[in-house]
Amino acid sequence: MIDENTLRKDLTWLEQLLYELEEAKHLSKASPEIRNMHNTGGRPSTPGNIDAMDLNWLVEKEIRAWCFTIIDSVDDPKPIPVKDSPCVHLVEWLLMYPYYIAEYFDGEAFFGDLRHWIHQVEDLVGRGKDAAELAKLPEKRQDAAHIVRRMSNRGWVISEDQVRKWAERGHITRQELPSKRGGYLLTEVMGYLYAREVVETS
Repeated sequence: MIDENTLRKDLTWLEQLLYELEEAKHLSKASPEIRNMHNTGGRPSTPGNIDAMDLNWLVEKEIRAWCFTIIDSVDDPKPIPVKDSPCVHLVEWLLMYPYYIAEYFDGEAFFGDLRHWIHQVEDLVGRGKDAAELAKLPEKRQDAAHIVRRMSNRGWVISEDQVRKWAERGHITRQELPSKRGGYLLTEVMGYLYAREVVETS
């Protein structure tokens, strides 16, 4: 039997890796510092990282197949993300149902594939590190829309404006991203909401 917390942790790590893989798709392998900004239809135009595109396609295909298998074991599931959705959205869908994967399904087989996807993406994005090294890595800041989606997958209903206001009031920190948008830390948002919930229920 697969431990639910271990499954959730590994899915969360794969989620982070897939965001990095998505960025890698738009970088030339020869000149990784140059980002191609002229994308068409959600797909990077050349030059781009063909290896990253191929791996993303392969992993997305395998994860989607698992989603359609797992959904039959889930009570009242949400719709699986549509075909053209980023691969990471499939992992966010899976993150809503680790209990069903661990308890009601062939969790061992899924867990084996999950570890394989993680190793593949780690190797491509250069994050193949041991647990001690991973623990030291800084958390990556995300824009408000990303934070809202991540929190929604954890059962919290918040808005982008709320995230920005919490930063303005000093509840969480904000740093500007290369895109000029505000960058926030998911752990800070979660910590603030949990602390606020404790105060409101005490």
